[in-house]
Amino acid sequence: MRNQLKAAIAVEIVVLVIALGFSVFYVANNLYRTSHALDVLLVVLWVLVAAIGLLVFRSRTLVREEMVRRFYLSADGLYNHEIGYAPLSKLAPEHDTYELVMFAAEALAKMSYGFEVAVPPEGFEPIFMISSRTFNFHLVGDEEEPEYASVVIDQWKGVLYKVELVKSGNHSYTELGTFDNAKELARLLDNYEATFDAEEDVER
Repeated sequence: MRNQLKAAIAVEIVVLVIALGFSVFYVANNLYRTSHALDVLLVVLWVLVAAIGLLVFRSRTLVREEMVRRFYLSADGLYNHEIGYAPLSKLAPEHDTYELVMFAAEALAKMSYGFEVAVPPEGFEPIFMISSRTFNFHLVGDEEEPEYASVVIDQWKGVLYKVELVKSGNHSYTELGTFDNAKELARLLDNYEATFDAEEDVER
């Protein structure tokens, strides 16, 4: 489980324990000034509001993490909000799409989900976007030196989008297909010529 998600769950548990503790203390010490039944109802509502607020907080955290995991492909490069930009020629010198996909997987495994955003190079214009909705993994190797461990993907699901610039200066996103593993993602990228030949911007 990611450290960011662990922290969010820890915060949720602490807040709920405080809410329940306060509620028990409030009722046990007869601090209410209305009827007992109405006061109990108010306490229950307070706990429910706290729980709903925490669920919304967790949902927003998961949405943010999904946005951080997005990769943007241009005609010659790959960009991500956390890892920044890298030319395709360096990521996969042999023009092997699966090699590029595995680079993305290793980058996802090392993400910290911090709040600093890498700036894309000037003139960067994405043609495709890889949205990783679910990414779970484990490491195999020396536990004392995890940076040298191999990434084993347990689950990787997402969507490949075509990105187009619209007149307003914003981008529109058209879903091209979904993937359930690294091989399916590589196949999708090949089918739509999203890598290495992306400068042709083939419409399909």
